[in-house]
Amino acid sequence: MYPDWPRSDADLVPLPRFDGPKVSAFDFGGAQNIESLQELGEGLHGHVSRVRIDNQIYTLKLFRFLDYTDWTTPWDEHQLLDRDIMRVYYDFWEPFNSELRAFGRLQEAGHEDLAIKCHGYLLLDQAHEDKMRLKFPGISFLRNGHEEIPGDELENPEEDCRA
Repeated sequence: MYPDWPRSDADLVPLPRFDGPKVSAFDFGGAQNIESLQELGEGLHGHVSRVRIDNQIYTLKLFRFLDYTDWTTPWDEHQLLDRDIMRVYYDFWEPFNSELRAFGRLQEAGHEDLAIKCHGYLLLDQAHEDKMRLKFPGISFLRNGHEEIPGDELENPEEDCRA
């Protein structure tokens, strides 16, 4: 479902992957070390929490993994299995990339003061994802899109949408 899913931190390139404004990966200065402090809220596309990274307090938005049916496309289902087609739609319409474009444009224009500062994006490693699930058991990383209720599970939750 998610084309070109990064395999390691080395794969975390500035995103989105097309011409235009971009945001770089967050620089941990080493291994990930994230302490989850407080859940702040949620919306249709993700959860927001307060975290500590290297003794600095940050706000972290965790995006939900959307079902491909949430992406508006003119193609039928068999075409959605085409990696090249999905890459284009992922880069343009997936909420994570849409926010990266917006923050990248603010950085590019020198107007970061118009929104909360974006320090970069990150991909939680499995250990930190597990810690987040334990700390905030109500968090759902999946969203179906057929309902207007945040956290709805995919129709086939046994499918790992990151595979």
